[in-house]
Amino acid sequence: ASAISVTFSLVEPAFAGDVIRLTAPPGYDFRADPQGQESGTSASGKTCRKVQNWSKLGVQPDQDLRCFQGLLCVLRLSGHDLSLRSQVQLNRLDRPCGDLPGRDVDARRTSLSALGAGDGTQAEFELGTALPLGQFHVCYCHGDGGCDRNDRFCQTAGILTVADLCAEATCGTAPPCYSSCDPRSGRCVSQDLLIQLADGADCVMPSNESSLPGRCDQGQCVPRGPPSPQASDAEASAVPPSCLADGFECLDREMAWTLGYEGYARFQPIYFEATALHPTSLPPEDNVFDLSHLRGGVVRGSRLVQAYGIRPQLSQVNISRTGAESAGGATTELRLSFVTVQSASTLWIRAKEPIGFDLGSAFVTGLQPSAGHGQGDTMEIEMNISAKQQISIELANVRLPLEGGASLFDIVTYNGSTVQDSVYDVPGFLIPAHVAVSDIVLLNSYKQDTSSQFAVEATFGNRYGETAKLSVRWALSSAIPPQSMLKIAAAYWQFVPGTSKMAESRPDGTATSLAPDVVEEGASLSLRLATGLRPSRLASYMIEVEVLAPTPSQCLCFGSGLCQLCQTNWSMEVLDAADVVIATNDALLVGFPLVSEVIWDVFALRAPPQALLDVTLRLTTVGAVPATVLMVTAPFGYEFPYQCFALLALNGTVAGLPVFTQCTGRLNSAALLLDDQGLYRSSNLQLRVTTPRTPPQDNRWYIQGRLRATNTEVCWGVAAGLPSQQMTDVSVEFAALQTLHTVFLLRVTTEVEVAAGGSLVVIPPPGYLLSCDGLKLFFAPGVVSGDETGLISCSSYRQGIQIVFAATMLAGSPYAFGLQGGTAAASAADRDSDVFSLQVLNPSGTVAESSFSIQAPPLQSFGSIEQPYLLWYDMPTPGTSIWVSLGLRVPRRAAAGLETLRVSLPDGFEHTALARNRDEIDEHSVTLAWRPLQLPSSPAGIFSDYEAWTRAEEIALANEAPAPVLVAEVVASNGSVNATTGTTSTTTSTEMDEMPVPQGRNWVNLGQRNEVQMRLISSRTFPACELLLRFPVQLPSRKPRLNLWYVTLAFAANTSGRYDGDVRFVVPGFDFFQQPPSAAVEHAQHVFDYAGYDYFQFSTQHVGSGQLPKYDVPLALFCLAFALHL
Repeated sequence: ASAISVTFSLVEPAFAGDVIRLTAPPGYDFRADPQGQESGTSASGKTCRKVQNWSKLGVQPDQDLRCFQGLLCVLRLSGHDLSLRSQVQLNRLDRPCGDLPGRDVDARRTSLSALGAGDGTQAEFELGTALPLGQFHVCYCHGDGGCDRNDRFCQTAGILTVADLCAEATCGTAPPCYSSCDPRSGRCVSQDLLIQLADGADCVMPSNESSLPGRCDQGQCVPRGPPSPQASDAEASAVPPSCLADGFECLDREMAWTLGYEGYARFQPIYFEATALHPTSLPPEDNVFDLSHLRGGVVRGSRLVQAYGIRPQLSQVNISRTGAESAGGATTELRLSFVTVQSASTLWIRAKEPIGFDLGSAFVTGLQPSAGHGQGDTMEIEMNISAKQQISIELANVRLPLEGGASLFDIVTYNGSTVQDSVYDVPGFLIPAHVAVSDIVLLNSYKQDTSSQFAVEATFGNRYGETAKLSVRWALSSAIPPQSMLKIAAAYWQFVPGTSKMAESRPDGTATSLAPDVVEEGASLSLRLATGLRPSRLASYMIEVEVLAPTPSQCLCFGSGLCQLCQTNWSMEVLDAADVVIATNDALLVGFPLVSEVIWDVFALRAPPQALLDVTLRLTTVGAVPATVLMVTAPFGYEFPYQCFALLALNGTVAGLPVFTQCTGRLNSAALLLDDQGLYRSSNLQLRVTTPRTPPQDNRWYIQGRLRATNTEVCWGVAAGLPSQQMTDVSVEFAALQTLHTVFLLRVTTEVEVAAGGSLVVIPPPGYLLSCDGLKLFFAPGVVSGDETGLISCSSYRQGIQIVFAATMLAGSPYAFGLQGGTAAASAADRDSDVFSLQVLNPSGTVAESSFSIQAPPLQSFGSIEQPYLLWYDMPTPGTSIWVSLGLRVPRRAAAGLETLRVSLPDGFEHTALARNRDEIDEHSVTLAWRPLQLPSSPAGIFSDYEAWTRAEEIALANEAPAPVLVAEVVASNGSVNATTGTTSTTTSTEMDEMPVPQGRNWVNLGQRNEVQMRLISSRTFPACELLLRFPVQLPSRKPRLNLWYVTLAFAANTSGRYDGDVRFVVPGFDFFQQPPSAAVEHAQHVFDYAGYDYFQFSTQHVGSGQLPKYDVPLALFCLAFALHL
């Protein structure tokens, strides 16, 4: 069908009731339905397809009119002889023009605001800004009979659509008379590009300015005045000419127009259009149009006009999509087929709807690329087309419109520049909207964990047969109506019921949770959407659902050998109520690579700390894809050597098993290479690794399989690590005092037997130093203490020592050693490093057992105290009684807090002392002999100012000792006067503190036979002194197994600010028949003599020894130093 435009003028006037008759050539048809079956036709079957009188006063019909909420609505109407008196009003769609407007419609009548052209063909009507949303008839009143009644608005100008594109947009706030959303596009704008609302738009006045509603005036909100009354035209009783209806009747090729208007003047141009159905071919004769003017059945004028040429129409036109991709924005293939009427040399194609087709890169399959020329939505194809031929062509690389919709095409054939055949508005196919998928995440249980407990597992791939949470963010290229269905599916994946969640996110960052109805779960997820979905410029959507991954046997891609990681295509579709796909992603979301689980374990015979050992990896279940590289990761602290295969391992040398070709270690990781067959079956292998010093907090081992060619992960697994087997029966005892040269007691019991040539390596904490000097074997199986000659040897090892055994170290047997060494100036700040480490080495140097957690106690200070020593008389023989003296030297005054000095005897030793006052001395008493330490003065020198030099040193030393004073005599601790000679001494005497020992018999505690305790007044400072505590001891008949004495400094409970705990010295005991050091004995005699006592008072072997002459302090110090050196 085509519209036939007719322009003519009459030789005589035409009046209302006259008939204009148009007769077309044979084959034409003006009727709405040639068979008269169309609904709405008249009973006589004379309804015309469409006839428009363009010469009638008023507006043209069927105009497309649009306005946007928030902007000034201006209707620009086209018509004939439009006048300044004309008006428009809006009617509901169910109310035709001339009828009442209907409820909920703004029924105001708007006068013409401007004529767009001087000939009356254009006019503008301003409807304001406050229009309701929706569609309305625009009814026109010409004004020739007044515009005060509804029936005067008798002409329909078209349908007005009032849209609010900002209704779904969420933008920021804006001041009055401005908008942060562009009403013409619905997009948010920045604050510096705000949209100014039209003058007259409603606004809210500030409460302190006016109570009237406001209106916008040049971007300002001003008070809105009361409406002014408008004068109306006088009512006219007669029907105005503009509302007189024309009558049109059509019968076959004849159209009769009965004039309803008052008429037309002579030679006045008259225009009208009549739509007719063309014949299939050009009429062979009478190819003319006959136009006649009749009045009362009499022809008043006529004219014959040669008909135009008829363009043949293509038939059996079919346009379909043959490509796999159908979503908007996709590149696909189309098939066009039709039957021609005439021959042609060029085919012209236009994809006219939806807007957005791109044929610029399209080409015709089977033709030379130069045969097709595309630009935008059109394409010309040079090809030979025969008449009455079935034509079928394939167009490839066609870009579909992004927003989708129903497609329409125009097809025209040319011979040169002459049109041959054509067809217009051919329906094509439905283009679904594009579903854009982004932020795709598949999180298994490890990846969902937020406690960091499975941080390593979370870095590996998702595995076959495991549940995981699928999270997908997606958006649509166009809006989707409510009650649509969203369907997500992937081959062999299962969706877990009741776990789906959906949310809508907007550009401003806000989000809303949606609750779609679950229609189907299992093989696919189908959700019924109660609300519509918005396009991507307004919202995006998030879907979360628990899924179950397929097994390797279920994965078609893997099973057919087309992929190695079981990657699956995921489809996301939206279906309307008729189950037609209206949005899709064309299943272009390539699913997640799945990897296999490796079931394996790791074990070793023993795993002592910091030991180089061989471990066995037993791979029970390997991956579905044979890995050619294995990455083994041990816990932190383990260390693989660079060449990490075990020395005697058979890796890769057993027929029928995977072949491992190389092992490269670095820190706690090892890379294992296999041959091209990869890890195709279960296997075992052995590696070398050094265990950590301390047990790792996370003792899990990881293995990951990859393909060497593509560096692609194909499998992984976790295994429980090796239990750290530290030595449990090992200890180090010593006096925890700062900068002290003392005895360290080392007790060791091994759990494994170490052959002769094995050794112990002892490393103290930082700042400590152990020495081989004075090394003593206190106890060993089958060895008597003191008889270790040739059994052990010692050498320095860093700041520690290495003890080598000449005999086998027996498992389960205790060993005890006395080591000489010095403590640090302070404990290490890091308590984890303040430990002794012990390693039991095999003769080959490998670690048999070890321990790195022998914690050293915190070091404290007590007057720079020195290591205690023992003296005795008479000869110690089994079963006899002797007198033992404990010597102690405290060079500096110590802070208050010492409560008890406790001496613990070895097993079998017992004291025979009884409680006495300090001054009661007999064979059962405990005797305390002590004397203060004095500060030596500087000897005479060669400096010019000797007195200043001496005084400066005395002042410096005074910071650590009492200020020096000159005294004539010193009172001994027992109250007797130790007279000084009148000779000049090189020693400057100082004021001495008293020993803080209580009076009476309670100064000692003798309640336990194996302990002697001297009580002290803890609130007083302990003086700088040297003391000897003598008491009788009954010896056992046999030497004790561990001949050690202990001296403990016990501090009061309320001295935690000064002392952290008791301090216990390890003092090696004496053997039977052993003589004490003579120099030390002589020095003890001087101390006893200074205190007014006789050191050998109860000796049977030193009868009549008497008291020694008094010596100056420097000589006494020399003797003590000599004795300690020995």
